[in-house]
Amino acid sequence: MLIIVFLLAAQVRFDRCWPRVVLLVLLWLCTAMAAVGTVGMLGGALFTDRGGAVFGGYCAVWAVLLFLATRDLQRRPLRVVT
Repeated sequence: MLIIVFLLAAQVRFDRCWPRVVLLVLLWLCTAMAAVGTVGMLGGALFTDRGGAVFGGYCAVWAVLLFLATRDLQRRPLRVVT
């Protein structure tokens, strides 16, 4: 649920730097967590018989979504308030 909030918050236009930096840090942390979950679950399913491939795929989808939202927010210029 929290990841969905971060993805929605990434669509907001920021006019100050600090809220944007905080959101970027949180998005990168969630992206890293999803990527580690992907590697751990898919690697464990591939090299052992413990299962978890479905959850690993689920983590991979979230990792890609978070990465794209984070990269989009990072490349978007700040809104200038006049």
